[in-house]
This record gives sequence, structure tokens and C-alpha cells, in this order.
Amino acid sequence: MRNTIPLNYGWKFFKGDDPSYALPDYDDSTWVTVDIPHTVKELPLHYFDDQSFAFISWYRYTIPVGLIKGQKYRKVRFEGVATYAQVYANGQLIGSHKGGYTPFECSLDAIAHDESIVLSVRVDASERPEIPPFGNVIDYLTYGGIYREVYLEIFQTARLEDVWVHTSNELSETKHVYVDYLIENNEKVPCSLEIRMLGENDSILHSTWIQVEDRHAKVDFEIRGASLWDMESPVMYTLRTTLLVDSQPADVTSVRFGFRSVKFTEEKVIFNGKKIQLRGLNRHQCYPYVGYAMPASQQIADADLLKFSLGVDIVRTSHYPQHRAFLDRCDEIGLLVFPEIPGWQHIGQSEEWKALVLDHLREMIMRDRNHPSIVLWGVRINESKDDDELYKRTNELAHWLDPTRQTAGVRNFKQSRLYEDVYTYNDFVHRGDNQVLDSPDSVCGGKRYPYMVTEHTGHMFPTKPFDNEQRRLDHALRHARIIDYMYGNSRMCGVIGWCMADYNTHRYFGSGDQVCYHGVTDMFRIPKLAAAVYASQSNRKPVMEVSSHMDIGESSGHHIGNVYVFTNCDRIEVAYNHTVIGTYFPDTLNFPHLPHPPVVISDFIGNRLESEQHFRPKDRKVLKRLLLEASEKGFDLHLRDKLSMVRLMKSYKMGLPEVIRLYETYVGCWDVKDKVWTFMGYSNDRMVCTKEFRSANRSSIELQADTDTLYVKKETYDVVRLTVRAVSEYGITLNYASDPLMITCEGPIRLIGPDLISLNAGNAGIYIRTIGLTGRATVKIASPFLGDTSISLNVE
Repeated sequence: MRNTIPLNYGWKFFKGDDPSYALPDYDDSTWVTVDIPHTVKELPLHYFDDQSFAFISWYRYTIPVGLIKGQKYRKVRFEGVATYAQVYANGQLIGSHKGGYTPFECSLDAIAHDESIVLSVRVDASERPEIPPFGNVIDYLTYGGIYREVYLEIFQTARLEDVWVHTSNELSETKHVYVDYLIENNEKVPCSLEIRMLGENDSILHSTWIQVEDRHAKVDFEIRGASLWDMESPVMYTLRTTLLVDSQPADVTSVRFGFRSVKFTEEKVIFNGKKIQLRGLNRHQCYPYVGYAMPASQQIADADLLKFSLGVDIVRTSHYPQHRAFLDRCDEIGLLVFPEIPGWQHIGQSEEWKALVLDHLREMIMRDRNHPSIVLWGVRINESKDDDELYKRTNELAHWLDPTRQTAGVRNFKQSRLYEDVYTYNDFVHRGDNQVLDSPDSVCGGKRYPYMVTEHTGHMFPTKPFDNEQRRLDHALRHARIIDYMYGNSRMCGVIGWCMADYNTHRYFGSGDQVCYHGVTDMFRIPKLAAAVYASQSNRKPVMEVSSHMDIGESSGHHIGNVYVFTNCDRIEVAYNHTVIGTYFPDTLNFPHLPHPPVVISDFIGNRLESEQHFRPKDRKVLKRLLLEASEKGFDLHLRDKLSMVRLMKSYKMGLPEVIRLYETYVGCWDVKDKVWTFMGYSNDRMVCTKEFRSANRSSIELQADTDTLYVKKETYDVVRLTVRAVSEYGITLNYASDPLMITCEGPIRLIGPDLISLNAGNAGIYIRTIGLTGRATVKIASPFLGDTSISLNVE
């Protein structure tokens, strides 16, 4: 039987380069011991040399003879090494790979079978111009190292090298399943395949048996009554294949798949027979400090963030193939995926560069074509110029490897020559006060192509978590307007915003500190206000985020202005000092197409003037209008309004002090020392959300973990994210807190990154990893002004 063994614990690592490092008897005892995933250099959050990781380093690992003795065939598989890997076994070069985003295998068959094997991997993390995406500047970092998992595969006679499951007639009661096999059978022994389709609880839905004559085999069958893989109910099935040699199992593989029908058309996407439009975000796979080097648990967490917290339909894996675990989780939760080949604007002119583009495309599709979540193949270098010869080849290759999916290629200019099936376009035309998006017809030159916007907002309006309320609101509104425009234009298949999270970049880009503040969350996946625009469009859970903390000193002229509530509630009630002053409804006038428009509140006087009983009801309305005008324009009112105020002053014998009192009470809200603003969200006449804003007198820190249990996994280490929040005594986030925090870990865990950090906009993120031991662990946070706190974790 084939056996797959993880090789992720206890590698030796050294920064440097010498041919002797490949020799099996080289003494590596002084090298650092590391676990995989690993980055060649941990980086600060910002302000660093963006070439500081671009060096050559070596990794070494000893495979004990007990694992491989008696095994005829042995291969080592690397899931991802950035960026150029040369692999040696006992001093012999057994393979190499250029490109950091796709897997590769190296055979150990030529190495002696009766001794241990020393793997030595030379890793060049420099930006080599012959390897995509390199050759010019790129607006992200590629980091370096063996940053995805490593496995040893051993088998005796034959193995299933590739299994591809695809389907047809998905919308019929009787569906069709096709399976293509590629079999590695070097000894050409007689083989057969036992094939079972499994449903829930491994129930057998179909079984068959075929004899295998050569390396390739095909089987197809019909199945009745199978459920569809849908975004809300992603039903998965398993195809389990046993490779038999002399009637004995030589290999077993299980491939998960689903039945779904997807077609991007000139008018929306037809998904399982229904016309829909897709709301999405782009994702970079990088994390603070360690870049790409995060295990499966955090890849899964990102998929869950996109689906369940941000409520999106689709994610684009910009600008390269991403971790298997991320795609597996997208399959499980019904999150659509648009992957693409590595690249950013530049097309290398060498034949090697272009050949690697095709290699990377082939490796991506061969690895990922069983995923029902994948609905398009990105076969063009992101934002590159037209290259007819290259892009004819990428499209032909993609359709040959997978004729079941459409292709797309992301552009940043209009009327490009289209060889793909879908015209995908990065549209940054919106500046906040102009047109929202270019029309599909203008981009496509009047041709009726399937059309989707694949980036917007992003670098045109970078927004930091600690920016003032108005900028954070403007950032959110840009996303909201664009999503609204998409839902109102049936020519569009969807819009994918730039982007999920802030990320590190080269010094030529970003805000001068090697950070692109383009995300709807920060680098630690802590949401900005714009995240609520996405979350509020889903009905999965009640959402209500208020754009202001109602502090008048935050705004110019003490004028808070319009407050937006991003919510999926039916209505919002606002109370001032525990008395309801008004009820407000979604703004369907300015956002007519959003599933859930924001609630816009411009009147915080509400019914409060009713306490001024000496005014007649009609005059209270006039006074309210004048006070609201004054709150926006100051006392430089229109002549008509000035005359109205004079009339009121005469009618009620008011002097200037009384007018100032009214303004300070109902606009400035200086009538009491402790102001309390309460926002209450109602759905189906039931209050489902509430937020209260009031001045803080005391502050402290809250510490939360995404999960309280970590696992000492068989494959590699586990990681959990912790979040720290500075809060008032009323639980309000202190948005401008930047206090220092000292982190201490106790027990079988280790901190990723520095132990002394600062709050950023009142928040901080922390990553904790396992170290191979079990037990009880504690993370302690100490702050000189905010106090101390701690949290306990189980490591199992």
C-alpha cells in the first residue's frame, strides 16, 4: 500500500550557500532547527528592507532508514517552496523547481534502499528574472522558504498518480460522473480498479470494477438522486478508488467532488440553473511576521472569515495558486474561487519565462481541478498587456486540461483582445464623487462578453485602521456604491473588491512603510468599517456597525454629520440618554440595489425638541430645520433661514444666549456631562442588535482566542490567532489607543513574532503555535496603563 508520511518537524536551516551543504556527512549540528511551514526571515510589520529575505539558504532533513527500508518506490513532495528549489538526496541532485506557488515531486528511487537519506534543499528566495512573477516591480512580497508542507510517499508496485472527477447533467435527476485516471506502473504489472462513490457516512451509492491496460484509464457512470453542491448547501461526495495488483490493494485514494453547474454569461452567472451576481474579495495568502508560512488551520480560518464573517460569494486568489487547505475549506463551506497563475503586469520576453507560465498553469489545474468551488481559471498574468501568442497558448492548455470550466484573464485597460471566455477587468474609476464603474460595453468595446470586475477601491483609497472616522466611512461607502452598482446592472457577473486584508509590499508601493492599507481588514484580519459593508449584505447573522462613536471632537466644527449604520436589520432606533428620539430605515434612495442598504441618520435632534413645550408644534419643526442647517453650515445661513430665525426670536422673545443654549443642547449635546447614544437594530419587530456609545472614564484590555484548543497534529504544528482590544468600562473599542503590550507564553506553545507590540487603532493580533507537546497553556498580556489579562488554551 502507498503510504504518505509528513516530513514537517525537525528540519535544519542555515542562511548561506556552499556546495558541501548537500553532502550527507556534512555536520549541520550548529544549524537552527525549524518546522515546516517555515519562512527564511521573520519581518516586522512595517519599515524594513524588502530584499532582506531575498537570499540563498539551505534546509536539511534526515529520513531514517526504518521509514524507507524495503520500499521500492519513494518520492518526496513539496507543496510550495519560494522561489527556486534544488533538491539533493545523499548529495545527488534529484530535482528542481522554479516557482513558489505550485507543488512538485522528486524521486528517491536512485538512492540506496538500505540506508537513511539526507534531504538537502537549496532555496533561492531572490527575485530571479526568469521566474514569474519576477522581471519587473510587483506590488506584493513573495517571501522565501519551504513555506508549505512536505511529504514522503512510499509504495511497492504501482500508485494512482492522478484522479480527476468531473460531471455532467448536473441539473437532471440522473447525473453523469466521469473519472480519468493516471497510473504510475513502472513494472507494468496487471492492475485493476475498484471504484466506489460514497455519500454521507460513507454509504455506498455506486460501485464498479475495471481492468487497467496501461497508464490511462477512464470510467463513467450515472447516479440518481444526488444533491447539488450549492453555495448555501455544499453537498460533497467522495470517489474512493482502490488500485489492485494481484487482487491486493496497492493504493487507495479518496477524491471529494460535487455536482454543480456554472456558466458566466452576458447577463449574470447561471449557477445551478439560477441567475445570480457575485460579491467577492481578493485574498493574498500572507500573514504578519512570517509571510506565507502558515499551516492549514489559518488557511481554513481565512476561508471562514470570507464566507461567514464577510459574507462574500467568491474569492480571487490574487495573484497565484494558494494552499490546498484553503481550497478544501472553500469546497466545504460553499465559497466560490477564482484562482490565477502567478504574475503581476510584467511579461518576461525569454522563452524560459513563458514556458514557466505554462508549467505553472498546468500544475495549478492538475492540482486543483477536482474542487467544485473553483468556477474560473485565471490564465493571464494579472494586469499585463496583450500577448496574443502567449494567451492563445494558456487558453488552449487550460481548455485541454479542463474543458468543464471557463477561463478568464484580469486586465486593467479597455478593449483588450479576448481569448478567454470571460472579460475580467480591474476598475478603479470611482473617486467618491464621480461615476461608480465603467460600463461593461465601454470596457468590452461594445461586444457582449461575460463581464466581471475583479478589483476596485484598494490602492485608490488606502485606509488605515487608525484613520479618522470620515475616511473610514468614505472607504466603506466606496465599496457600498460599487456593490450597489453591480446589483443594478444585469450585464455584470460580479464585483470582487481589493482586498480582504492589508499586506506587506515593496518600497515602491504602499504608504511608505511597506504596507498596502487596501484591505477591509488589517493584516491580522481585524475588521475595518468597510468589512461591515460586506457582512451586512448576508442574512447569516444580525449585523449592525455604526460609522461614528458620536464624539463631537472627532469632527471638524464639532459637526458629526451623517452617521451610517451598515446593517441587515429592518430598522434602527436611536436613543439619547435612554430616550428614543427616532426610528430610521435603510436608504433605498441612494442604494436601491443592495440587498441591505445602510441606514443613514442625519437627524440626531429627533423628537427631543418636544421638551421645549413653549414652542408651537409648527415652530418646533422650523427650529429643528434651522438647527440642523446650522449644524452643517454654521451660522452662515441662507438669508431666508436667517429671517426665519429672527421671526422665532421675536415671537418667543429669545436673545442670543437662548439661541446658543438651544444649539449647544440639541446639536452640540452639551446639555449633560455624560451623553449616552444607543443604537438598536430590529428585524421582524424584534431587537437583535444594540450598541451604546458614551464617554470613557476607565479603560482595560480584552483578550480573545479564535479557539481555545490547539492540536499537536500529525502533519505539522497548529496556530491560533488571539485578538487584544482596548475597551472602555462600557465595552466600547478605544479606536485611538496605541498602548504597548508585553506578551508572555507559558506551557507547550510559542509566540510568533515579537513579545513587545503596540495596539493599533485599539486592537492587536497575536499568533500562537504549538511545539509538539500537549498540556495546558497560558498567554498573558501586560500593559502599563491598561492592566493585565490572560487566557488559557488546551493543547491536545
